Amino acid sequence: MELSTVPVICSHSSARALCEHDRNLTDKQLRALARNGGVAQVCLLSRYINEDYKNALLMDAIEHIDHMVKVAGIDHVGIGSDFDGGGGLIGCNGHNDLIQITVKLIERGYTEEEIEKIWGGNLLRVLNTIQAAALVK
Repeated sequence: MELSTVPVICSHSSARALCEHDRNLTDKQLRALARNGGVAQVCLLSRYINEDYKNALLMDAIEHIDHMVKVAGIDHVGIGSDFDGGGGLIGCNGHNDLIQITVKLIERGYTEEEIEKIWGGNLLRVLNTIQAAALVK
C-alpha cells in the first residue's frame, strides 16, 4: 500500500477476523486499504467466508460485509461473486440469488446509496481513479 501511487483493489478478499484464510485481509490491512483509497471485495467463496466451508451461509458473507464496513468504511467494500471459480454459499449459490444480499443489507439498515457503493460503485470509483492516473502518465 505504501508503494502504490493509485488505490489498490483486493478483489477476492474477505475479513480474516471472521475466517482465517491467507487471502482474507486483517483489520490492519483493511485500514491501510482505506487510507490508500482502495476497495476490498467480499468473495462469495465458501472457504473465504467460513472455516467450516461446507456450511458457509449467505449470512456469513453479510457478517463479512458488516465487519469490513466497520473497519474500513463504506467507501472501501465491495462484492466479488467468484461464481465462475467455485464460489457460492448456502443461500447464495448463483447470480439469481444475489438479490438476497441486497435484501439482507436493507434489513440491516444500509441505505440505497451505501448498497450502490457495495454493489459496484466503490469498484468503479477505484477503476476510474486508476485509469485517470494512467492517462496522466
